[in-house]
Amino acid sequence: MKTTKTVAFVLIVFLLFSCSCTSKQQSIAEKVGTSAAQHTDSEERPKAKPGENPIIRDIFTADPAPLVYKDTVFLYAGHDEAPAGKAEYVMHDWHVFSSTDMVHWTDRGACLSAKDFSWAGDHAYAGQCVYRDGKFYWYVPIGHRKDSLSNGGFAIGVAMSTSPTGPFTDAIGKALIINEMTTDQKHSWDDIDPTVFVDDDGQAYLYWGNKSCRYVKLKDNMVELDGPISVVTLENFEEAPWLYKR
Repeated sequence: MKTTKTVAFVLIVFLLFSCSCTSKQQSIAEKVGTSAAQHTDSEERPKAKPGENPIIRDIFTADPAPLVYKDTVFLYAGHDEAPAGKAEYVMHDWHVFSSTDMVHWTDRGACLSAKDFSWAGDHAYAGQCVYRDGKFYWYVPIGHRKDSLSNGGFAIGVAMSTSPTGPFTDAIGKALIINEMTTDQKHSWDDIDPTVFVDDDGQAYLYWGNKSCRYVKLKDNMVELDGPISVVTLENFEEAPWLYKR
């Protein structure tokens, strides 16, 4: 990007207060976090007044990414369904929540699932949806099946819709980013947590990564890479980049 631009990286994971997911650590099989099943059922928790935290109480969610479209805020979030006694994430889909006042929220349901990508296995982790030229592009990290294109590990897919709540479909029929495209880190879950930023000049950038913060330009169609993948050197970077301009 041009040096005259002031771009702030905010390396954060927005957590809904009902979040049951913690940072990804070690291998997928070794991840230990707070399981949704370790909490009491929603019926046993006190009812919240509108606007109180947690804003989402009916299901366990994580990694919400907001999108303002017209007069509505849409929140795209992961969904953890871990059963009792399981110390790993069980995440198959993503939910969309909406609000016109930031107080009352409506669950629009599971608007995208790992099953919507023919090349994907499971593990529906932190994604982001952006709007451009009449379409909504939802970038999500998912475990990739072993096939002729990839030997597995996490990959980044993109789903597209003309509505902020879908239906969303796989935009290109394959992963946009696969593990074999990023070799500076050797673990299989380094291609996670994508975020997309469209600059004032119309250039779109995709940022993502675990232990290594990467970025690449996107073409105007938002579903093709437009150049090589680069690495941003950030001290103590873990994961979940978020990019904005001010």
